[in-house]
Amino acid sequence: MDILLGLTEAQQITPFSYSKLLRLAKSGELPFKKLGATWVIPRSALYRALGMELPEDEEVPKDEHAC
Repeated sequence: MDILLGLTEAQQITPFSYSKLLRLAKSGELPFKKLGATWVIPRSALYRALGMELPEDEEVPKDEHAC
């Protein structure tokens, strides 16, 4: 199963600041979803949206359903 990342975790993977990620989430430019007061994104979706490959040891099996 894919891991959901919050803005702080996504910031560690991306070159963007927290405030930039928040703007991208609110605008829909990155596929974040709001759960309550928290913005989350499946890790694989973040990598895909940024054109990055998941590290081999962290790949999500293709037959598993993503979040």
